[in-house]
Amino acid sequence: MKRTKRSLFLIGVILTLFVLQQFHLLGPVIVQIENLPWWGIMVVLGILFSGYQAFTLSRKDKANDDKWVEEQGNVYIKRMEMEKAKRQAKETTDAIH
Repeated sequence: MKRTKRSLFLIGVILTLFVLQQFHLLGPVIVQIENLPWWGIMVVLGILFSGYQAFTLSRKDKANDDKWVEEQGNVYIKRMEMEKAKRQAKETTDAIH
């Protein structure tokens, strides 16, 4: 699923670049990029990379949180089952006496 999304995104980018090239809109953009100083390009790339990292790390963090919540839910359910078993055992011993 991850590779499929990545592939579709890449195809979309390539298609967009092709359309921009066909309408002669890509040339002026490239000229503007060439006029930027190298450090300006590095800043923009750094911002994009930082945003990507923040997005991927937030997704991993959410997955870890979901896993932890599920584990704690299972612990709670086990405690409830143990308490129920204790009550049933107590009721049966009370009924015998």
